[in-house]
Amino acid sequence: MDLKESTASFKKENADKILKAIQSLHGKETVEDGQIVGTKKDGSNKWSNSHFSWVDGEFYKVTSIEKMFTGWRWKIEDQGKDYLIMGFLGEKSGDEEILFNVIAPYMNEGYIIMQGEDGIVWKWKFSNGRFREVGSRTM
Repeated sequence: MDLKESTASFKKENADKILKAIQSLHGKETVEDGQIVGTKKDGSNKWSNSHFSWVDGEFYKVTSIEKMFTGWRWKIEDQGKDYLIMGFLGEKSGDEEILFNVIAPYMNEGYIIMQGEDGIVWKWKFSNGRFREVGSRTM
């Protein structure tokens, strides 16, 4: 998965809000592995390790906006008054949509165009405090 183009950015003054929004995802992890350590109230297994796809399980302890984005496999660049999401550091997709939905209220209008290893191109768009995927096509 490669980032082809990005205008997705956020104001530096929103960096702490974005950091807190991402930290608030703690407890909502999508991947459970390790050893079974008990049973949840719903009867399912409780595992020793919970995390988001390709993200360190202790992401919620990170206190730097740059390190937080790096931990979620994204590179941001200081653009003066804003930070620009300008690089994807991973190889495969993970829980990007969860990340982008939680930070959308603090993002400027913009988009990220990605291309998968299968040649499919799609756009993630931030608009009016919301995040959405806008179509896809094969290149």
